[in-house]
Amino acid sequence: MITAVLLHVWLRLQVVRMGYVLSTTSKLQARLEQENRELKVELATLTSPDRLEALARQRLGLSQPEK
Repeated sequence: MITAVLLHVWLRLQVVRMGYVLSTTSKLQARLEQENRELKVELATLTSPDRLEALARQRLGLSQPEK
């Protein structure tokens, strides 16, 4: 009888612990997904053709080739 009660308590503690682990993992996943979205936007901004052309003209002094 006592063994069954102790087993039940132990199992309940494991369920609670796994709930905390799942909650923490879910929060981490959400944070990483948000960071991934932000980095994709930053990458798109930094590699846009208009921005790269402006940098080539300003910093490197490049221009369109003549025909």
